[in-house]
Parts: sequence; structure tokens; C-alpha cells
Amino acid sequence: MGLSISKLLSGLFSKKEMRILMVGLDAAGKTTILYKLKLGEIVTTIPTIGFNVETVEYKNISFTVWDVGGQDKIRPLWRHYFQNTQGIIFVVDSNDRDRISEARDELLRMLNEDELREALLLVFANKQDLPNAMNAAEITDKLGLHSLRQRQCTTPTLEHVLVPETLLKKRKTQDKAAAEKRVAEAAARKARKAQRKVIFKRADQYVREYRAKERDEIRLRRQAKATGSFYVPAQPKLAFVIRIKGINHIAPKPRKVLQLLRLLQINNGVFVRLTKATTQMLQLINPYVAY
Repeated sequence: MGLSISKLLSGLFSKKEMRILMVGLDAAGKTTILYKLKLGEIVTTIPTIGFNVETVEYKNISFTVWDVGGQDKIRPLWRHYFQNTQGIIFVVDSNDRDRISEARDELLRMLNEDELREALLLVFANKQDLPNAMNAAEITDKLGLHSLRQRQCTTPTLEHVLVPETLLKKRKTQDKAAAEKRVAEAAARKARKAQRKVIFKRADQYVREYRAKERDEIRLRRQAKATGSFYVPAQPKLAFVIRIKGINHIAPKPRKVLQLLRLLQINNGVFVRLTKATTQMLQLINPYVAY
């Protein structure tokens, strides 16, 4: 924003030292613009009671900018700053539709002063980044700038004023976060789709496996019946053992087995691989467990 205003001012003025008066209604953003020109960054400001004055250097031009407060009680004091003023920056809040007519009255009243007849005028439409801001044509119409035929008049729009760097960084960060979010969501959808395929195939494989086992068992039973022999089903290979009784009056051998199986308290449970040894151990502790 500061670079754009400096280019505009350097085009309007040709002298090396210029006195600029920056005025406008209160809360229009005059002090923010001043320190953006001076420091090149947005700083936190407070309402101006009185005035601020800063020197802005650009190439071979030195601008002395007087920023005067815009409260009702201070506006009558603007005339004390008119003498030797070569340029006026009239700042308008583009988002303040309720007071645009008040800004027009103050602008016309100021331009009727004899001391400012030769001063060049810049109307600065501030806060163009807000969603409900008035555009250049609307501000020009409401301020009656077309009637100022004898003055060089301009109203910078959003295209002419650089967007504040903080806003650019915020937009860049938001765009980056949105792009990363879209990439992450796409990757998550792809992973979920692949996972669903794996789950479906795994479930189908389990169903086929158990159906095959059931058919095989039926086949073996029928085969044993046809040959007059006996079919002995396969014994379980794994058991879940849970402790159901306390430790009072337990013989040393069952107590030792419970310790080996880590069944130290009631409702403790463990998975046990069924072998000849573990089957004998379960027989010893059968009154104290369920499986």
C-alpha cells in the first residue's frame, strides 16, 4: 500500500519538499496509512487526539505528512493546518455507508477554503478489503467528485492499493492449509477405500474357510458312518481360562498352577494353548476356574 501511494504522490508532485495534509472522519484509518507509508508495515494505533506528523522519503522527494484527528471537536481546527499545504489526502472509510454524506460535507467545506485552492487532492478509499466496502464509482458518486472540475482528483480502489502484507500472509496461510486439508482428505478417502476392499476380502476368505471346514467335517462323519467306524472331532487347541473362586483353603499344587497361569485374583483371565501338560493343569484347578 505504501509503495502504491508513494508512486501516486510522486506523479502528482514534482518538488523535492512537499507538505501534505491527511484528514478525514474519525476511524477512517488515517494514522494506519501514515505509519504504513513511514515504516512499511501495519502497526497498532489509537484514535488521534490532536495530530501526528511524519516525514516520508521517496526517491528525491521528502513528504511532510500531517495527520490530523477527525473527531467532531477537532474538525474546526483543520483550518489551522491549511497554510502552505500543497496536497490533501482525504481518507474515506469505504465500509462506513452511514457517514459517507458527512464525509462529503466536510470535504466540500474544506475545498471551499481559499488557502487550499491550489492544493492537489487525493481521495483515499480505505478498507477496500472488507466485504461490504463501496467501490470507486459509488464513492465518487456519493462524494460528488465529478463536480470538482478544477481539481486533479482520484479515488484509489483495491486494484490501485496494495493489500496489507498481514492480510496477504493470512490468505497464503489459509490457502496452504486448505490445500493440505484437501490432499489429506483425498489420501484418507483412498486409504478407506483400500481398507474396505481388504476387509471385504478378508471376511469373504473367513466365510469360505469355515464353510470348507464344516463341509469337510460332514464328509468325514459320513465316511466314518459308511465304513462302520467312529469319527472323533478335532480337539480344541486354545482355551480362555477365568478365575471364579478365591484363595482360601487351596491345596499347594492347585495354588502353584494358578500362579503359573497368572490367575492370582478372581475374574483374572488368560488364553491357554491346550496341550497334554496344560490339560492336566486345568484338571487340577478345575474347581477354581471356568474355561
